[in-house]
Amino acid sequence: MIHYCNLFAHKDDAGDPDWINRTRARIQTSRLSVINTTGKLHGTVISTDPFAHVQLLSVRGYQGIVAPINRDLSTLGGDALAAGDFHRNSVERLRNLRDKGAFFEAAELAERLLKNDDGSGPGDDLREEVTYLHIICVASSGSLAKAQELYDLYNIEGRRSAKARGLGARLAKAQALIATGPSRASKLRAAAQSFETSYFRIRGRIGGVNTTGTSSADSVWTAYQMGNAATLHFLAGDHESATEWATGALEAASRSNPEDEREGFFRNVIAAEASLIIGDTDEALRHLDLVSKTGPDLYAHRARRYAQMTQVCNALGISPDILNGLKVPDVIYYAGHIISPPSTGGRFPAEHEEEVREDIHQYLSSEGIGIAFGSLAAGADILFAEAAIDLGIDLHVILPFDEHEFLETSVRPSGGDWEARFQRCLRWCRERQSSGGTSLGFATQGGFFGDGELFTYGSRYALGLAMLRARNLNASIRMVAAYDGNQGSGIGTYGSIKLCERQSIRWDHINIAGGSGTRPEAPWRDPAPSIPRRRPLAVLFGDVENYSELREEEVPIFHEQCLKGLLGILEKYSDQILDRNSWGDSIFLVMEDAISAIHCALEIQNYFSELDFRALGLSRSLALRLGCHFGPVFHGEDYVRGQKTFYGSHVMRAARIEPITPPGDVYVTEPMAAALALEPDSPIVCDYVGLVPLPKNAGELRLYLARTTE
Repeated sequence: MIHYCNLFAHKDDAGDPDWINRTRARIQTSRLSVINTTGKLHGTVISTDPFAHVQLLSVRGYQGIVAPINRDLSTLGGDALAAGDFHRNSVERLRNLRDKGAFFEAAELAERLLKNDDGSGPGDDLREEVTYLHIICVASSGSLAKAQELYDLYNIEGRRSAKARGLGARLAKAQALIATGPSRASKLRAAAQSFETSYFRIRGRIGGVNTTGTSSADSVWTAYQMGNAATLHFLAGDHESATEWATGALEAASRSNPEDEREGFFRNVIAAEASLIIGDTDEALRHLDLVSKTGPDLYAHRARRYAQMTQVCNALGISPDILNGLKVPDVIYYAGHIISPPSTGGRFPAEHEEEVREDIHQYLSSEGIGIAFGSLAAGADILFAEAAIDLGIDLHVILPFDEHEFLETSVRPSGGDWEARFQRCLRWCRERQSSGGTSLGFATQGGFFGDGELFTYGSRYALGLAMLRARNLNASIRMVAAYDGNQGSGIGTYGSIKLCERQSIRWDHINIAGGSGTRPEAPWRDPAPSIPRRRPLAVLFGDVENYSELREEEVPIFHEQCLKGLLGILEKYSDQILDRNSWGDSIFLVMEDAISAIHCALEIQNYFSELDFRALGLSRSLALRLGCHFGPVFHGEDYVRGQKTFYGSHVMRAARIEPITPPGDVYVTEPMAAALALEPDSPIVCDYVGLVPLPKNAGELRLYLARTTE
């Protein structure tokens, strides 16, 4: 398969007429060639390596962004695929990502396919499928408001396909199932009626429940509509209607003849739920047993049906334990000691490799693990990754910084064949990333500079991503650590264990016996005097929309009546605030941790939203935009102000997202969302927004809307 990237110049190279030539030379080692260059600022990249863009992003001078090029690809060379084949492959990848629960990645791929569609791309059927999956993946990530916004944007209500007509019902169901209080029953009934309407439209008739004439081809889809109507009526307390629709769903499911495992999964899970509703528990258990044996990798569907059927079990007063065969397998974050070179001792002596390998393999094969997140250092990390690959467990590798520097610091010092094994694991991730069950990412694209804090930052990021995936799939999360049981420096494995203990996250221990001393020495670069250490900190930028339109005499009113009111909030968090500044209407804060920063940001936003600007003497209402990021930042001297300050690319990242944040909202980056996910009892929720272009051609970031459920 041929893969394409749009290529944009780094801001420092924007005025360089030789940029394309320098870029062409740089990317030869990435198996890429620049084609269709258009001037000095951008071009297009073609590659047979679907993950070469990961390498591109780490090279100064350009940024690569994967996006399909919708034109007749036969003009690009003899080995290029036809446009239709390209899009069929893209849609298949999209389905795989959705099935595996990679909702963010799937939504971004769908958005790119639709955004780049010039009419010569996917046909009507594929375009309809991409639109449908885009909305479903956004909704499945928990961002129901964004999903409804897309539903309206794409005018789904006016479309005639069966999937389009059922999509509104699915969104209504998602809203109803999370509703609480007096409005819950009415929302459940309204959602049930949406499925009824969808069913009748599909059947082409109006009348009572009737499945006569339903063909085998559409019987599973019919059962799906009827089964959902039954469940929603049941949860609303309308048991008579629930029984009628559940009986119809069972009849439709019984006439189906599934052509593949996916259809078999849906037939049995719908029949199991309908059987519970009509009171036939034995029949429900029979179908649940079949469900446990079909569609094991359909994580997204399993998670959704498990959550829905749990509510049915609770309403019936029976234990949800009968649904265990439907649950998504556990998500783990793995970590462990780096192995020492042969005959050198250390915390993981080389002579213990085989026994640790066997223990890891036994643990992963017996503990119901389905998804694994972690790094790829020599020793425990690679042993976990190899076992996951061998057992068919979804593997998501997060390196803390640049791949080549990580190789020098955390793989090569162990000697032996660890570098070759590291490269094999990387190839596995890159070659299978389109499946949705494997990925390779980086906590930061910055260099290492001998800064051990980046290991801590990478560990927190990987654990946070594991938490986000588990949350989206209603799966259990735990850590598993292969270590010697001794306290460490707080960086690496021991630091991750203590973090899990503080957050009440379960962790399991695979013992490494006989070790002593420290990790093998690595050729870490001592930072130059001009390069201070970095600390993972929360950075907040805010700006007031329309401030520049205030009249001159209104500016003092704004400062005295509006900004002055922030003092009480900032004093509340004074122990956490490391730096603060303001430029007219702008707000800049650096804070110790993510959870304090987001609470502070939401309180500031709430304060601004409640101000009556006209009553204060201003001629117009104002609104505040706030952007938050969590990352490693430098701490040094501000030679203009004559005091300490915080700076670096991660400070600029927070500054970049503030201008694209809607007034009145708080947007956060994925590292910030991952850090917040490590607070399991927090009322803070991060709703997926999308992959958003940054100002000044600074690339794209996956952003989230932060809000509180309190």
